[in-house]
Amino acid sequence: MKTLLHIGEIAQLLGVTPKTIRHYHKIGLLNLGTTSFIAMILLLWKLPPVPALIAFVILDIAIITGMWRFGQAQLWRTIQKG
Repeated sequence: MKTLLHIGEIAQLLGVTPKTIRHYHKIGLLNLGTTSFIAMILLLWKLPPVPALIAFVILDIAIITGMWRFGQAQLWRTIQKG
């Protein structure tokens, strides 16, 4: 199973050119996290509905957990600074 998408494939799925994707990355609109998230959504889009929904829920839980942990770490650093 193919797990990586090339920039041309992502651009085609989004209906833009690879040059547009590169430009957005260059000016800072796309970073590795954003690009990875978009690629994961595009891969999920190709799955049948039920497995895609299950995978999307798991992805949501992972994102929410990561945000919660980041928030905890930020709060802990703020408390330690006093």
